Amino acid sequence: MGSEQQELKIRFNVRGSLITTLGSKFSKFPNTKLGKLTKDAPEYNEQLDEYFIDRNPMVFHFILDFYDKGELHLPKTLCAGSIKNELEFWEIQENVLRSCCWKTRYNDEDDSEAYAMINDLDFKVKPERIINNEGMGILKHERKLRYNIWRILQKPASSILGKAWFTLVFFSVTVSILVFGLSTTNIYSLQDSTKHNASEAEKEDHLANTTLFRHCVLWTDFASNLILFIDFLLQLYSCPNKKEFAFNLLNYIDLLVSALIFHIVYSDLSRVNGHEDIMGPSIFKYVYALRALRLFRLLMHTRGMKIIKLCIKVNFIEFLFFAALFLTCACIFAAVIYFAEQGKNSEFTDFFESIWWALITLTTVGYGDKVPESVFGHVIGTMAAFSGILIGTIPIVVISSNYGNFYSCYKVRDKHKKSSLPVTNFEEGKASQKKKQKCNNSGGIGCSKF
Repeated sequence: MGSEQQELKIRFNVRGSLITTLGSKFSKFPNTKLGKLTKDAPEYNEQLDEYFIDRNPMVFHFILDFYDKGELHLPKTLCAGSIKNELEFWEIQENVLRSCCWKTRYNDEDDSEAYAMINDLDFKVKPERIINNEGMGILKHERKLRYNIWRILQKPASSILGKAWFTLVFFSVTVSILVFGLSTTNIYSLQDSTKHNASEAEKEDHLANTTLFRHCVLWTDFASNLILFIDFLLQLYSCPNKKEFAFNLLNYIDLLVSALIFHIVYSDLSRVNGHEDIMGPSIFKYVYALRALRLFRLLMHTRGMKIIKLCIKVNFIEFLFFAALFLTCACIFAAVIYFAEQGKNSEFTDFFESIWWALITLTTVGYGDKVPESVFGHVIGTMAAFSGILIGTIPIVVISSNYGNFYSCYKVRDKHKKSSLPVTNFEEGKASQKKKQKCNNSGGIGCSKF
């Protein structure tokens, strides 16, 4: 605004609300939208001598206050997205926003990011994506079949068939782990566990019963592992992103465990039937317990595991800091306790033994395999225990706060999805409107043509 217009009053029409203010205030911020406003602007109406602005009139009062005071305050009724759009429209920098409005500006934005991350976790693959990834050579019904299989496997709650398959897989995993537990008991062993004074007939009966029991257990293990292997093949077949599937470590573990279980079942059946184990002694039994990791695949479908995964992803840097702080404290206490407990009968023979003690003490586990005996050592142990309690609260606070935030956003998002009505396609709506209504040129507002 020029100097001759400093005392002039300017009238704004903000969506029907007429607001009159002094034009001199806008010259304080010449790089903003109102600071660059002239009568050549498209908003100016020469006949009415006013500027028409199609914006929220309530927000416009706060914008005018900014030009008066040089501080920007915005109503808490606005969300972060609306505040950002208003600042971009009025060409006002965010650094003029006062600290009392920061939570409104940025906390809501964090919630928006949380909603976006939650949506990324959910199943969003459409049949078109499978078509684009696989090309047009595949028959249409096969593409649809793969999409339906993938939806059943990844979102079992979406259909009755998905729930039934998830129940079957969960039951198979449970049986597989139960079989692993039975294989470690004496009842599973073929060795003679009867009394020494038992007759030969009793020993033969015991051996026959044990053999029959092992047969049932092994074939049950084979059946449950077969179901899980079929589930793996179905995921491999229907997965729309083979590259992402290939980089998933759980898939390799699942495949390895299936191969090991088939091998062990074959070897044990050969041994039970009295045949020589042509496969030789299985060294792979050391990884036999990996079948328990299959529970992670089932847990990945639950809401709680998805939220925990988000918490770890969002606060990964904080967890690295916690690990570095924990190891630093462990090294400090290990060095101090090593020199404090030096002696002939000291249990802290070297620095690495001291680190073991420090880690166990900081985690407040305290196995008791190594105990300081000197007074100074007791003081150090007490300080280490209290330090572990204080340090241990850091990840708990971080996880609990983020978990609560993500969980609340998850619930709100689910309520919104349940309450949202399906949006009718424009072309379908236009066609149905033509069928229901036959309007002529003299029709009313509802019959107006575009």
